[in-house]
Amino acid sequence: PTSKQGEVIREKACTMVRQIYICFALLLVTASVSLSSGAKLSLLDDPDARCLDGTAGGYYYEAATKTKENNSWVIHLQGGGECVNKDSCEAKIGTSIGSSKYWPASVNFTDKVTSSFRGNGGGDEATKSWGEFGWWVLGDNKETNPDLHGYNHVFIPYCSQDLWSGQQTSPKHLSSDGKTKDEGWYFAGHLIFSAVLADLESVGLKDASLIILSGNSAGGMGTWLHVDWVAERFPKAEVVSISIAGFYAYSYPYTGPHATDPAHEMPSFTEAAFSLYVTLWDAFMDADCILDNKDAPHHCMVASRSAPYIKSRSYVVQSQTDRLVLEMHDQLPPDPYYWGPAARTYIRSHHHNMSTHLLDFMRNPVHHGVFSAACWKHDSFTVTSPTINGVNYKQAFGNWLLRSDHDDFIFFDDCGEFCNPTCEVPSRATPPPPSRLAEVTTSLHWSFEEEVFVV
Repeated sequence: PTSKQGEVIREKACTMVRQIYICFALLLVTASVSLSSGAKLSLLDDPDARCLDGTAGGYYYEAATKTKENNSWVIHLQGGGECVNKDSCEAKIGTSIGSSKYWPASVNFTDKVTSSFRGNGGGDEATKSWGEFGWWVLGDNKETNPDLHGYNHVFIPYCSQDLWSGQQTSPKHLSSDGKTKDEGWYFAGHLIFSAVLADLESVGLKDASLIILSGNSAGGMGTWLHVDWVAERFPKAEVVSISIAGFYAYSYPYTGPHATDPAHEMPSFTEAAFSLYVTLWDAFMDADCILDNKDAPHHCMVASRSAPYIKSRSYVVQSQTDRLVLEMHDQLPPDPYYWGPAARTYIRSHHHNMSTHLLDFMRNPVHHGVFSAACWKHDSFTVTSPTINGVNYKQAFGNWLLRSDHDDFIFFDDCGEFCNPTCEVPSRATPPPPSRLAEVTTSLHWSFEEEVFVV
């Protein structure tokens, strides 16, 4: 060819290379967006599956990434307290634990939600905690979820404030003064969960061979209410549960010096209170437990009473001195600076009672899987803290679930209160003003150099 023809050929070739490069770059960008978009939010069509404020419940679903795990599922119930009166419910409807309008369009189960999703006219601080503790046993990261990555993963946000038990199809009108009417709140946690399962059947849940029902805090309490029901609904599958900070007993609040005002904390967890909540929420509970407790069905709301009736294999992850329980339900002073002899005696009694309940559970031949740490924490269990004998809760659970010939799945600290070296211990806040210093320090046992409570 002439030099001019050669120039034209080179230009065409360069143009082709540029087009190929651009197409390749676009493919990379598209793939990156696809991978980072994570699990998308699906809102439910079922009119009865409502959040506290009446908005639709929903879930986030991420399909299995390993072909051999197409029929293996992890379904997680989120925690987030409860509400039982006008004031406590009104405090929740402007957040993601009372309304779906504050939920992000998608989440990534390997990352923390770093910024708050802003909904209709307001902000939601609660969403910032999503993923803070590694999404529990969700996530497709081999490093942080070694046994369960590659499974189908489902995250069901908590927005019903009824410990996942509610079956109310019409709003409950609550008031603080007996006169003021509000718009009414929906307690439909069980109905949301049931509708999510119905939705998931269309993407393969009906063919499941393994279903792991997990939950943290209120969600952990929800696992005890539902695990046998799920097993009956999917008889072809092996159904197990893992409750993280959801093994509760009735509360017997602290009434000593500096006890907190119960009106300023979370709703009461006494037996008398639960007897009211089951009516308020029309609570769904384990059928066998109810059958054996016809005169006191509220017993079936707490695992210390309901666990003996559960037929499905269940694993417990629980702190022996749960910080949220002690501070928010049991009225212990939140600042350890105020822990005198009465408070310390109460803590030791709580620790003893919880340890006894867990040891009883551990002896059950159906379950006997426990990771119980002597920590001052609620549900902040991660792959790094706490550990017991160098093992974290995910490793222990994986051994219990998948390696029947492995005996490293029962971990129980027996060193006393707050003695696990891998997790936090109570530490004092700013000392009280000088006018009260003498009153407080006369009843304390402290190491002021280390600023930690000495048991």
